[in-house]
Amino acid sequence: MPLSFYLLLGGAFGLSLVLTPLVGMFANRLNVVDIPSGRHQHERVVPRLGGLAIFLSVLITALATLPLSFELKQILSLGFVFLLIGILDDAFDVSPWSKLLAQLAGASVLVLSGLEINFFGNPFTGALVYLGMYSAIATVLWIITVVNVINLTDGIDGLVSGVTVISALVLAFLSYQTGHPNTAKLALILAGGSLGFLVYNFYPAKIFLGDSGTMFMGFLLGVLGFLGGAKIATAMLILGIPILDAGFIIIYRAMKGKPIYQGDRNHLHFRLRDRGISPIKICLFFYTVTAALGAIALFFSGREKLIALSILVFFFVLLWTFLIRWERKLK
Repeated sequence: MPLSFYLLLGGAFGLSLVLTPLVGMFANRLNVVDIPSGRHQHERVVPRLGGLAIFLSVLITALATLPLSFELKQILSLGFVFLLIGILDDAFDVSPWSKLLAQLAGASVLVLSGLEINFFGNPFTGALVYLGMYSAIATVLWIITVVNVINLTDGIDGLVSGVTVISALVLAFLSYQTGHPNTAKLALILAGGSLGFLVYNFYPAKIFLGDSGTMFMGFLLGVLGFLGGAKIATAMLILGIPILDAGFIIIYRAMKGKPIYQGDRNHLHFRLRDRGISPIKICLFFYTVTAALGAIALFFSGREKLIALSILVFFFVLLWTFLIRWERKLK
């Protein structure tokens, strides 16, 4: 990619570095903070609304540098809608079903605006599979899935923001390779904004993303996943660990007879933390796996990606089984 592309990353990074502490002060004044309790085991009160800093850095950089197309207007406008859903939840603790309905409405507007998944690549043959009348349903399900997967992954300082940086960088390279330069630029801007925030969010965090951040970042990652050449399978590979973790959690809660939206400490990152592994090591583990999957996405064929995903599923099941059995022995 040309040097000018990386300047966008640097610009968003610089803006986020400046805006994040200001947003933290704003959140403290409004008393939108995270108090240690239950699943949240940090030692002090920490401001939320970190997503606002990332959104503003992405918005300002994009408006200043990218062509103001209808597509960009729709993405930024709906990104703000998802940000707002998260802000309301951070401030007033919105019910899970209300959040889901709001996400459904936002994703539906995206489809009505003409932005949807029209096809995906067959990993066995390389041929394109067109969705036709199922495009709208596939798009809505994809956006809601990525948004909630990112939201469920947010449990360790720096985890989501770091994974987003790596995922966005991979999507930027993929988009550029497939002839979508503006999508690549937007992905680099997201990576820069998330990286600037990570400086304050890495352990021990001075500010949290809050649902404002996970909603916005999840929405934008979901959109970038199909704008850059409809590489849905590739985006799923990059986000393999968060997607598998969310899937296992839903199955685990259903088997235990618990509501699937009820928060707990059964996520992989929480289980590792409860086994005494430090937040920094957990983050580095997630970063390394995400980067490795990103490299596979960039340099391997569709069939090889499928093999990599199968291996990831196998080792994830193995790790989860080991942690559950270890937990039972300790009891």
